[in-house]
Amino acid sequence: WARYANHAWPLNQGMPLAANFGIVGANQDVASSGLTNFQPSGYEQVGGTSSLPLIQIDNVFQYVGALTYTRKGHTIKIGAGLIRRQALIVGNGWPRGSWICDANATNNAAGSGGDAIASFLLGFPANGQRVQNFTWPGMRIWEPSVYSQDDWRVNHRLTLNIGLRYDVFTPYVEVANRISNFDPATAKIIVAGTNGISRSAGVQTDFSNVAPRFGFALMLANGAVLRGGYGMSFVPTNSASGSYLKNPPFVSNFAFTNDTIYPAYNISQGFPPAVAVDPNNLTGNLSATAQNFRSTYTQQYNLTLQKDFLGNVVSAGYVAQLTRRNDW
Repeated sequence: WARYANHAWPLNQGMPLAANFGIVGANQDVASSGLTNFQPSGYEQVGGTSSLPLIQIDNVFQYVGALTYTRKGHTIKIGAGLIRRQALIVGNGWPRGSWICDANATNNAAGSGGDAIASFLLGFPANGQRVQNFTWPGMRIWEPSVYSQDDWRVNHRLTLNIGLRYDVFTPYVEVANRISNFDPATAKIIVAGTNGISRSAGVQTDFSNVAPRFGFALMLANGAVLRGGYGMSFVPTNSASGSYLKNPPFVSNFAFTNDTIYPAYNISQGFPPAVAVDPNNLTGNLSATAQNFRSTYTQQYNLTLQKDFLGNVVSAGYVAQLTRRNDW
């Protein structure tokens, strides 16, 4: 059992600084405490960062068993394993809001002479946003695997290594089905556990991860040895932030872009109350994982020739690796 617990909090965590400065609607909860981020073009930004707070708590339970059987020239290894992952991920995009100010709002008729600080003092940002998640999702994954390998000493000159491994990486499910996926075929949001949708929000389990391995060592004449090997490995790349499927109706997304002549939004308005994005009226960024998701795999192979010259070993080799299906 391995446990990883990371709590990264921003400066002024727990302090309603935005509210103290009169910014309406920025400090909604403890995760959005602190000061709204101000980014005036050409100047240093101030306020809280977009990536904090970040809370990540992972529990990994691993169960493994293996047997080794030796008979004559064969050493056979077989084994199986099961990894059970529990992941809690808390992270928002600009939870206390962000404003970007440029010179456009204070430019003259010729389109020059303005300044980002002047635009800010007038309360006219060029654009802004606030993204909040309403859940602290508890994700669950299972990873069973089996393998077998035979190290076969054919004779005193040749040894073969023949193996096969099989892995399954189940897609994420959430303990209370608080995830949703974007289906580009229908341009709709599908919510886990509703209307016949699976708990993985439609993402299917990839059962095709069969990985062969092969190697050899051949003793040649005059103290030379030729070695080579090939192996395939599958990687559960469905593990980046987008795969957590934080989509409507579990997020609040507010964003605007001001007109440079008649800006409709003023900083004094603050931010509206955080409400869930309507799945039938989508706005903002969406996360999607292909429903027929297939795991990334790598192929590694090598060939090496070694020769003994008066007690010194000289080697020449070729090593390569290919990665496929890594653009999920």
